[in-house]
Amino acid sequence: MNTISSVNLNSQNNYNNPSFGSIKSIKSLGLYKKYPNLAKELVDSFMTNDKAIAFCKKYDVDLVFSSRSDSNFVYSDFVMFIDNISKGKLRKFFDSLNGKQDRVHLTSVSNVWDKKEGLKSTTSYLKHYFSDESGVLNSHMRLKDEEIQTALAKKSAKKHAKIDLANKRKALTEEKAINEINLKSSVEDLIRKTKSQD
Repeated sequence: MNTISSVNLNSQNNYNNPSFGSIKSIKSLGLYKKYPNLAKELVDSFMTNDKAIAFCKKYDVDLVFSSRSDSNFVYSDFVMFIDNISKGKLRKFFDSLNGKQDRVHLTSVSNVWDKKEGLKSTTSYLKHYFSDESGVLNSHMRLKDEEIQTALAKKSAKKHAKIDLANKRKALTEEKAINEINLKSSVEDLIRKTKSQD
């Protein structure tokens, strides 16, 4: 009997140019090192997801496929670490120290006694999560994209508000300088007028 654990989306932070993203690394860990053919199935399945490829072209990502087992269960995980361009380097540094990197995390669990069969089962679930049919990975990527884009829009709005305020202050300063020149000219004219012999 197989069970599927919950699928989670964890929010954290990193940096990237949205126009020039790519997959920076792919790692296979745990049982996937022992059975690289099953890791290859995951890589190939991920590659067929056009939305995942588009997401990886938008943001820098690192992909990790890992699997472990205990006496009763096999656990397989897919983690996509995302370089969140809406956050500065300092914020990303502190987030990484606190384990708060932006990521999409999918997990599957199987209680098949044979480790290899359990790994095949959990791998099959992860491949299903990658498919357009299930939409699990697509949904989490969409939510993460919306989160990043919302943060970028807020930063942009704040930046524009600061620029607008700076422009208004500059215009007021220039207007005041012109008014002071005009006042000085009028004062000089008035003084000259009182000195004239008309």
